[in-house]
Amino acid sequence: MTATKQNQVSWPPIIPVQFGSGKSGFQVAFQVKGKRVRKSFSTIKDAKKYAAEQRTLYHHEGLSAFVLTAADRAIAERCMAKLTPFNVGLEEAVDHYIATVVKFRESPTVAEIVEKIIAQAKADRRRDLTVIDLRHRLGYFADAFGDRRPGEIGLAELEQWANNPVLSPRSRRHNLTKASQLYRYAIKHDWCIENPIPKLTRPKVEQAEPHILAVEECARLLSLAEQFNLTTFVALGIFAGIRPDELRKLDWSKVKLAEKLVRLDASVTKIGLRRIVELPDVALTWLLPVAKKSGLIIGAKSSFKKRWKKLRRAAGYGVPGSETDREKAVGLKLRQWGNDSMRHTAASCWCAHSGDYPKTAAMLGHSLDVLHRHYRGLVTPADAERFFALRPAADAAEKIVPLAVNQ
Repeated sequence: MTATKQNQVSWPPIIPVQFGSGKSGFQVAFQVKGKRVRKSFSTIKDAKKYAAEQRTLYHHEGLSAFVLTAADRAIAERCMAKLTPFNVGLEEAVDHYIATVVKFRESPTVAEIVEKIIAQAKADRRRDLTVIDLRHRLGYFADAFGDRRPGEIGLAELEQWANNPVLSPRSRRHNLTKASQLYRYAIKHDWCIENPIPKLTRPKVEQAEPHILAVEECARLLSLAEQFNLTTFVALGIFAGIRPDELRKLDWSKVKLAEKLVRLDASVTKIGLRRIVELPDVALTWLLPVAKKSGLIIGAKSSFKKRWKKLRRAAGYGVPGSETDREKAVGLKLRQWGNDSMRHTAASCWCAHSGDYPKTAAMLGHSLDVLHRHYRGLVTPADAERFFALRPAADAAEKIVPLAVNQ
């Protein structure tokens, strides 16, 4: 192939050539990054068309257009065609992919993040029950997505996980709350960019009324508590409304009987804020005979759970239908123990007795709104009067009505 004359019209040049076969034609020749490119055509029309295409590529995209292979350009064209209906450009799509996928390829998996959250909770000295709840709720999430990274889990998958019909609406809500906590933790550490949990519909949960002990039930618990070295635990729970988990960590040195109050340090309370609880006179009559200067108010920590369970059983609480032959013989029918029953009883009786809702809310560590919604109007003033008149048998036997074993 021999060149005869160069056409100087524009870049890239079109050169008339004579092929080895004797036929004439035209050749478009140029260099890209030191590499020579030549393409031959039989007609000047085809040569000009190709040259024009190269000029357009050069003007619009620079030299980068000349380093793409034909396969690369075909892929780019297909990608742009897919993006066209969404009015998104190829560069915008690539930037988004890098920011949302590539960036997080080295992020820890859900299972690894769960362990980090639990380790952080322990380092922060969160309550044992809080750590147990975290492991249970987040463990349920890790069972489904443990080997995945947070940003890889689709909304449809999360929705299917959240709507497990086997679980109660309340459990599903709690699970969603903990999953949301995991995503917020991941965002904070730059392991994903979005928390998708708020996009899911939370199941509606009807608010159940708190379980309140009748005056006679309070009397029975108090009268039996001494046998299990739990008089202080029960008295402070029923009359002071202190949470069971707080009572388990409470030392006698914080019970100021002379001042009629209990100081709950931040390390003891549920929300990590110091709280002062005033003691009514009725509580003092139960606490003074068993008072100590120091030591846990529950006595031996190792045996507490067993003693507390036995006390409730003696008072008639347990799994209904699990009565022993001896219990059946005396006509005992076990009742289910309500969660935080003693605290709910104290709150309801305080509201009915004093009517000082702000003070009651402060002692409980609740907001005024929570107090009104949960405890107002659940106890009559007459029952509250009987409640605050409860006294140990040796002090005022006539105040406590003897109870049959199956009451």
